[in-house]
Amino acid sequence: MRRLFAVAISVGVGFAMSRMEWVRLGQAPLPDEWKQILILLTALIATVSSWDGYLMSIQSKPLNGTSRFAIDILLVLIYLFMLLTSSHSNFFLPILCAIFILYTVWDFLTVREHYGKYRLDDTTPRKAFISEALYVYAGGILGDKNVSKGPIITMCWTLFILGMTAITRMTPLYNTYAACILTMAGLLLYRKDKMTTGGWHDRGFSMGIRLILIAALLAGAAATPLAIRAFECAFQS
Repeated sequence: MRRLFAVAISVGVGFAMSRMEWVRLGQAPLPDEWKQILILLTALIATVSSWDGYLMSIQSKPLNGTSRFAIDILLVLIYLFMLLTSSHSNFFLPILCAIFILYTVWDFLTVREHYGKYRLDDTTPRKAFISEALYVYAGGILGDKNVSKGPIITMCWTLFILGMTAITRMTPLYNTYAACILTMAGLLLYRKDKMTTGGWHDRGFSMGIRLILIAALLAGAAATPLAIRAFECAFQS
């Protein structure tokens, strides 16, 4: 997997850069090329941070069976596709949606395979029932100190990416710059949220702070078209 991640990053970034006119001609990027640069940077942050998070997770929760491994392979291909299609501004958020949905599925399968890694009060190495795996999510929402927050963190930030995609698709004044900046902010906050502060069960923001951050980012995305319209009216007058 480490080799596949490295190949996806090097091939994807190298191909995208080689097709940029400003790189080939040695001149300053045009406005559309700045958009591609920003999308490529967003995709690169998503890919590299995922690589780092994956390697840390797999050390304590190794793959058992083929389900998670198949998702890993699919994710690498999707990352590569996202990097290769950075010139299409309407692609990167739907692709990120697919990635985060797969994150959520991967987490759920991991909870079932390594249940003892997610419950402080039941560390028996066994496969969890579906109801037990679902309680890990419920416990994360309720702030149960005996439950790892990791899965609910992933689910919350998946909802953020879905919200960003919905907002940008519903507005006629879709702004690539704002979408990329807000998405990058969300990706960085997601990784900070995943970082442990004390032990495996003590990480990230509280549920309240997490929801406030997500709501603020989505409100910024929803307000962007209004801000653009107001700016245009002020400039014209």
